[in-house]
Amino acid sequence: MLRESQGLDLVHVNVTSLDVSSASARLVIEATVRNWTPETVRASLLGDITAGNFQSASSLPVKLDVLAPPGESRIRKDIRIAKPALWWSWDYGKPNLYRLVSRLLVAGDTAQVVDTATTVFGVRSITRDSAWVWRLNGKRIYPRGSNYIGTQWLSQADRRWYARDMDMMIAANLNTMRVHAHLARPEFYDVAD
Repeated sequence: MLRESQGLDLVHVNVTSLDVSSASARLVIEATVRNWTPETVRASLLGDITAGNFQSASSLPVKLDVLAPPGESRIRKDIRIAKPALWWSWDYGKPNLYRLVSRLLVAGDTAQVVDTATTVFGVRSITRDSAWVWRLNGKRIYPRGSNYIGTQWLSQADRRWYARDMDMMIAANLNTMRVHAHLARPEFYDVAD
């Protein structure tokens, strides 16, 4: 993919949920920024976390200060979210997803947006103890799964392909799937959520 750069790019934004409960969760926001210029650049990453696939009027603001020397830099910030809508597998609840829309702004007389990114994520915890008891968001679950090879030729698969396969997995009463020996196309992970 060829795209225009203004010298500072937002390569990737990831959100990881930790310390999850129905009362709150800690969200670890990690961003990778690429500075193509020979000078260190001061910038800000601003964003808002909102409901992605469920109804909620609340919004959680995000602000990270960026000091980007030439090359790639990683920045990280922890924030807390109160009473999160938890992500559940299809058989235990709703797969609630949040959306973080990020804007990378270069500091100056007037802040200028140089790049944007959208990150979709769920707030959930999954654990397994020494007796192999699995818990999703603290609730004991029984994982029922299989390996999955959608196709040997990823160019064959699209959203419709994966949706058909996901419908068959649910009809077989599966709630866990392991992508076998490779990565699937991004559409698979979207459909799985």
